[in-house]
Amino acid sequence: MADRISLKQLARELGLSESTVSKALNGRRDVSTEVRERVRALADALGYAPDPAARGLATGKRGAIGVYLLNRFGRPAGEYFGFNFLGGLMKEAQMRGNDLMVFQESDEAARDGYLHYARKRGVDGVVFVGMWPNDPLCAGLSDDVFPWVSIDTPIPGAARGFVSTDNRRGIRDMLEEICARGCRRIGYIGIHGGGYVGTERRAAFEDFCVERGLIDKTLMIDTALNMRAGYNAAMELLGGGKTGAVSGRERPEAIVCASDLQALGCLRAARDLGLSVPDDLGVAGFDDIPAASLSSPALTTAAQDADAIGRQAIASLLGEPNPEPVLIPARIVLRESL
Repeated sequence: MADRISLKQLARELGLSESTVSKALNGRRDVSTEVRERVRALADALGYAPDPAARGLATGKRGAIGVYLLNRFGRPAGEYFGFNFLGGLMKEAQMRGNDLMVFQESDEAARDGYLHYARKRGVDGVVFVGMWPNDPLCAGLSDDVFPWVSIDTPIPGAARGFVSTDNRRGIRDMLEEICARGCRRIGYIGIHGGGYVGTERRAAFEDFCVERGLIDKTLMIDTALNMRAGYNAAMELLGGGKTGAVSGRERPEAIVCASDLQALGCLRAARDLGLSVPDDLGVAGFDDIPAASLSSPALTTAAQDADAIGRQAIASLLGEPNPEPVLIPARIVLRESL
């Protein structure tokens, strides 16, 4: 395999200074169009590619972005929605000439601090996915000038931006669909733990139901974000659990779940209780994970645009600082469960 052609060799072939060739390759306007085109043509013909290390020394940028993917519960990829943001993150980073370096939770990062650890790995900025709002290491982030953006968890001081789904609008749009079907008694299975996403979705459900005179807090349960927890919560709401004593008259006509995983558990509970979905019970989720379209019946859900969220996070990181949150609309996907 031939050795990498250097900037010095390229300049020698062209009979130009290294400085002029470098400026031409970087599109500088103090080099004529004719010279830029000649330099680029030969660079393409010889397969020239800039040395990342040398470019980093010259510009102070390495062309790499760090992504903290904090899957702290160790969920499989299919059960942790954070993995879905990677596609959009990669597309936007590549379009802007950057690579991604994915970091996971580690003792070293916890000891050094997230941003200090990222600096040592040579990235130009950081995107956080799955940060907890009560993480003790969040305290130092707002005092650091190193650029960073957060997805789904607002962290004080994130001047480069915070990006998430418009969770409140997604829940309200789903409830509009349910009410349009004549349902008045609506249950809710939420996400416990006090995280931003779970809090926003529950608040939207409560606000909507108060406005419509539908609120019944006995039909609201917060639980873990998994299928088993959704199953158990649905059993309680439907009168089939250990503490459930709901009569047929009082049973909810529909249940909104804060995640598709919980909703899939809810579908299983309804089936085990002999209830027909959607004739006896409507069920809706949030996220639109792949399993949502494959369940039986197929699950109605509020679909997050994970690709757009990932792309916006990179755009916020590399563009002008934006202290205002950027909320990406969710899309209601109507299927057989409602």
